[in-house]
Amino acid sequence: MTEKTVPERLAVIETEITNIKETLDDIKDNHLNSIYNKFDDIWQKFVCLEKKIISRLPLWVTMMITLLTSLCVGLIVYGVMRK
Repeated sequence: MTEKTVPERLAVIETEITNIKETLDDIKDNHLNSIYNKFDDIWQKFVCLEKKIISRLPLWVTMMITLLTSLCVGLIVYGVMRK
């Protein structure tokens, strides 16, 4: 069995690195755009929901709901962590 020379080994390593780089570039190009589009869609849904809530409820009611919800969550966490 003959051992590979250094240039042959380097050629194999360069080929593998090139293949990995091409694979990563394909993943980056193909998947990131679709992920960003989905994030934009989700963000637009949140913006629409926020506009609907703001148009229906006065600010003080929204603040009161937020305060009471935070207080309830805090009490639940305190009760669970105390046991």
